[in-house]
Amino acid sequence: MDETREEVARRRLLARRAELRAARGAPGGGEPRSIGEATGELSTYDNHPADVATETTVRAQEVAFRDGARRAIERVEAALRRLDQGTYGRCLRCGGPIEEGRLAVLPEAELCAGCARASEREELS
Repeated sequence: MDETREEVARRRLLARRAELRAARGAPGGGEPRSIGEATGELSTYDNHPADVATETTVRAQEVAFRDGARRAIERVEAALRRLDQGTYGRCLRCGGPIEEGRLAVLPEAELCAGCARASEREELS
């Protein structure tokens, strides 16, 4: 039995959400640690400044990764809602269809390729 377009989209979105949730739960994807927890020290006073700087950088990367994963999951959830509402695969900017190839690679896509490029240009200017 062939899957409908909606069934394929739902399967892709659910797989993407599971992938993102798993990545968020991976080492470095969880809750941010304090520098004391990360270094195993009660105080950072006696640590070399370079060690503290390294740990601060790692911590900032963990927070950015977690926030990025959270936003990606939110986009997937929004795409699932659009699927339920019958508007999945329509560009939120121009209303035209989002290319099938784009949806195959990025199932949570909100914009068609043309509008995505225009949006990126606007953000850069």
